Amino acid sequence: MKGASVRRWATGSRSAREAVALLPGDWLLIFLGLYVLAFALWIVARPVDNLTYTTIDDLGQAAGPLAVAAVVCTKMWTTRVRLARLPHAPHRLLVVPSCLLVLGVILNAAGQLVYTYQSLVDHSNAFPSIAHVLFLSAYPCFAVALGMFLFREVTATKTVRIGIEALLITLAVCTFAWYFILGPLSVTPHDLTLAWVVGLAFPVGDLLVLATLVLYIGYSQTLYLRPAAAIMVLGFVVMIGADGAYDYAVTHAGYTPGSLIDVCWPLGYMLIAFGVSVLWQPSAIRDLWERRARDTSAEELHQTTATAAFVWSLIPYALLAALGMLIVWDARFAATRIGDPLLDSGMHAGVGLFVLALAIHQVIVLWDSRQLHRRVKASHEQLQTMNERLDALASYDPLTGLANRRLISDALDRQVSLACRHQYSFAVIFVDIDHFKWVNDRQGHLVGDTVLRAVGRLIQEQLRTGDLVGRWGGEEFVAILPETDARSARATAERVRRALAGHELEIHGARRVTCSAGVAVYPDEATGREELIERADQAMYAAKAHGRNRVCSWSEVLAGAAMPSTPPGARN
Repeated sequence: MKGASVRRWATGSRSAREAVALLPGDWLLIFLGLYVLAFALWIVARPVDNLTYTTIDDLGQAAGPLAVAAVVCTKMWTTRVRLARLPHAPHRLLVVPSCLLVLGVILNAAGQLVYTYQSLVDHSNAFPSIAHVLFLSAYPCFAVALGMFLFREVTATKTVRIGIEALLITLAVCTFAWYFILGPLSVTPHDLTLAWVVGLAFPVGDLLVLATLVLYIGYSQTLYLRPAAAIMVLGFVVMIGADGAYDYAVTHAGYTPGSLIDVCWPLGYMLIAFGVSVLWQPSAIRDLWERRARDTSAEELHQTTATAAFVWSLIPYALLAALGMLIVWDARFAATRIGDPLLDSGMHAGVGLFVLALAIHQVIVLWDSRQLHRRVKASHEQLQTMNERLDALASYDPLTGLANRRLISDALDRQVSLACRHQYSFAVIFVDIDHFKWVNDRQGHLVGDTVLRAVGRLIQEQLRTGDLVGRWGGEEFVAILPETDARSARATAERVRRALAGHELEIHGARRVTCSAGVAVYPDEATGREELIERADQAMYAAKAHGRNRVCSWSEVLAGAAMPSTPPGARN
């Protein structure tokens, strides 16, 4: 019912869908594209004086993300109000991480507006300032939101492995960042210690978001976040790339306001907000809730292809190769760098810690593989047990526990094949309980079932270990006697008849049950399975026709016993 309610809401009338999304996703995407294109053309063309140009540049970096964030907030609020009417609101899993992502976009835009105000009105270029606090506040919002999406999907058994892989990625990225950005910044003199710390906080925040983003890409396999996930990942990549390019340009005195980096920042933040908008589409929420309503297990949601898993497992070793190339680069171009001893110490420390973490990661992978092998082995044994149970259900009669008609037929085919190959004979005894219809009609089917179980047990007790007896159908039983001639087979059938006739069943008082039995031998009296069963059946029918409670062989039928004229349905 939950899934049906959400489906009716998500696929409702056009007016309902328009009420949820004030600005449709397609139009929002068109706005985003046109805004970025116009902003880029403004940056390249420089049609006004320098002051106006810088002012519009600074305001343009804030206006676009704020506009998209406002639309997304409106859409989230309207969707939340409509979904709150449902008995189980399906949007609750998305509220907190979505709000954190939009909050990060708003904080960055607010920081840009404050920075513009300080530059134009106060003419203050203080560092750090309130603007930089707002800029830095966006990083934990992004990291926590990605972490909530990630750890909502990952099972507890993967937590340790994710932590080690996060450490590996962080160490590798920090080593490169130290060599190209943080190290040069650390040897650049600063007037204030606080300014130095805040200056390093920006690339550290980028590294934090980048590490969380890489883990999210590697482990987030749920389909309901796509294509929203792809849009948000693209936005983060653009944002972090712009920050890295800015830090590198500042370090090497190559940044000037009005470059294309200024276009990448609003583009990245608008993509992040637009990804949240796609995530709150009715169809995405419907798919999310229907998966939850079906109680889909975490393991089913996190299944990956063998190729994707193999590629992801190579990432630590690819990072190790990249660090090795960095060492080679450092050895070749050491003379051209500033602060060589400090950069070398940081780089070597990062590489050493990475190798140590990689060794720990390898141990965890081996341990995880061992646990996986144990689980696979246990699952295989469980599957084998279930297959054996299914085979038993398919091959044995549930009432008597004896072989059923299918198993008897297969055993007869095997015996025919073996008898032809090794030139020996085997016999079939066809047993039918006398007056069994009277037992069912007068004393009930429960009593009849008890009689069938008792007869099956008594027949089995009179046979050899290598013989096979099964229930052919109704009150009929078939016994297969390997390597048995006609005389021995008839003697066995007579022994079965006497055992049944002499046994008293304590069912509503003492009562004796008798049977009629027919015997046929392969290959003397039949050439195949069907003919053998038919002749044993006809011999049993002849025994019934001559008074019941007796044994008759096919050879006796041929020797002169009158074949019965009663149809098979009247055998009782």
